[in-house]
Amino acid sequence: MKEDRELNVKVITLGTFDILKGEDSILQTLNKRSYKIFELLKFFITFKDQKLLSETIMQKLWPDSDLLDPKNALRTQIYRLRKMLKNMGIMQEQEHLGACRLAFENGFYVFSLNENAVLDSDEFCQLIKQGDELKHTDSQQAISYYSQALELYQGEYLSENLYSEWVLPARNRYHRLYFRTLLQQLELLKKAENYQNMIETCEDSFQIDLYEESVHVYYLEALLQLNQIKQAISHYKYITTKLYQELGVK
Repeated sequence: MKEDRELNVKVITLGTFDILKGEDSILQTLNKRSYKIFELLKFFITFKDQKLLSETIMQKLWPDSDLLDPKNALRTQIYRLRKMLKNMGIMQEQEHLGACRLAFENGFYVFSLNENAVLDSDEFCQLIKQGDELKHTDSQQAISYYSQALELYQGEYLSENLYSEWVLPARNRYHRLYFRTLLQQLELLKKAENYQNMIETCEDSFQIDLYEESVHVYYLEALLQLNQIKQAISHYKYITTKLYQELGVK
């Protein structure tokens, strides 16, 4: 029983979806043909702790479905999802012992994570909140919290779900949070005259989004402060060309 409580499950949503038990991916061993079950799991994770009607789930997940009995079809998919989660070892018959639970109460489905499971997007928000609380009183600790948060953001929320409309509100929210935090971090680093860290932070962000102009301003300023004139000029020429191409300007 002690081992069950120490599952150490981590759910990755910022970037490509994954579930880790310790350092190992659980999903790599599963049959990826179960597309609908994985979509259902991602949906429940996105709307965790919320009361969801069967109709709401069906309308958002499969709006074009013409099933004669959609509620029964959903029950079948949820049965398969429960079975998959149990096979993965993260859901137990006694649900409080597993990493997650999926309840049906008073006509609503409610998915939740237990204490032995961590959701990266929750951790991301918590670290940002801690940084925000300290940015005016303890800038070094705020920088540490922001750095951890930025490291968690490995890409857009459920990046493989490019065309799923139900993903967009969460995706846009986390993307805005990421860039707000990035700019706050760069400003704190600038005030601390930590220009090398500024450069590295900017370069990491370029892997996420190359076209955020304000980040390039910080990057160029840090290069100039470290007297890296040639690199600053080279980067300026490179990014202005990329921006012109992106805007369709010749």
